[in-house]
Amino acid sequence: MSVNTTNSMFDLALLHSGELSDATIICQDRSFAIHRSILCGRSDWFRAALDGSFEVSKASSVTIEEIPADKVWWLLQFIYGGAELSLKDAPGFNSSIFVAYCEAYELGDYFRLPLLTTGAVTALREHPGPSTSDFEYTTDPFPATLLAPEYTYAFLDGVTRAYANNSPAFRPLQQAFVMHTLCQRHILLADFGFTECLDDEPYFAKDILLELLNEQYGGRGSRLIMPEQVPDTGQGDFGGMS
Repeated sequence: MSVNTTNSMFDLALLHSGELSDATIICQDRSFAIHRSILCGRSDWFRAALDGSFEVSKASSVTIEEIPADKVWWLLQFIYGGAELSLKDAPGFNSSIFVAYCEAYELGDYFRLPLLTTGAVTALREHPGPSTSDFEYTTDPFPATLLAPEYTYAFLDGVTRAYANNSPAFRPLQQAFVMHTLCQRHILLADFGFTECLDDEPYFAKDILLELLNEQYGGRGSRLIMPEQVPDTGQGDFGGMS
């Protein structure tokens, strides 16, 4: 996902230099010089915080307490630069890329950035399948190739995080995990260790089954609608975001 333009490159340079800034974001022990016109034009949350009546708004500064500073800086670079959604080893994000996608989605939802939530979903759906290093090889009792437990746990940690939020706003993220799994079904659903772990994620397992049934008998997929699973609880918070 990329929306890079000459303007966005110029905007990103402004963020890094702090030139012409007219407001400040305070986060933990760090502060970031920012530009109202850029942030308010691209995020409803920042528009309300800087130009509205949010309690966190004070003069020309806004304080963000609930999110680590590294994540806020990553978010600002995303808003300013429209850069590629790069989360691998990103400071402040979980080491599991699948959990990191969830964290990026949570940021997009919280700060009302559809470009970020959509980008996280797209990146997850298109994420490559397991690489050679994600497999283990055994000859006991017969030659076999198995997914390494580390890969399975990292993936299912992402699933757990996605399904922990019952807000309908998180349904696209949950569906992205399902579609990624189905795209890699010849590996994931053929692995005993992976399918055994599905017992711990019944809603995810049910969604996979529903999609498989839709493919087989419905003539079309992506109809994952389970109202009883996703009551409207309002905007999700950050929970265990770290």
